Amino acid sequence: MRPTFIQARLQPPPASSALKPYLEPTDPDRLGREDAAYLAALLGLVSVMALAASFIWAHHWGPLAYTIVGFWGITTSAALILAVMAFRGRSPARGLTIVALACVSVSVLTIGFTGAAFAAGYDPTGLCGGG
Repeated sequence: MRPTFIQARLQPPPASSALKPYLEPTDPDRLGREDAAYLAALLGLVSVMALAASFIWAHHWGPLAYTIVGFWGITTSAALILAVMAFRGRSPARGLTIVALACVSVSVLTIGFTGAAFAAGYDPTGLCGGG
């Protein structure tokens, strides 16, 4: 007669720390908010540079000035959208979203002040004498 072979399944209890090195940690940034924050901050800084370039070239109305202003509008809009997307969660890169929103605010305030100056009869683009 053959003896019954019993195989015991040795598993540590669920509360044991023996399996913890083998379990994958949850991804705290599974939605990509940290990446969006970095990109938003970069686009915000680029939009401020494009805004400065558009003021430098504002009196040279032509294809280059239109391209700079269009680039400024695209980067400002993208920075705003990505900053709002990244600002929702408690991301470690939340400070970068604040930088992006500050850069977008600079652009919006500048457009507001320039529009108010035009409404008051002042021509901000005519300071260099045209050309």
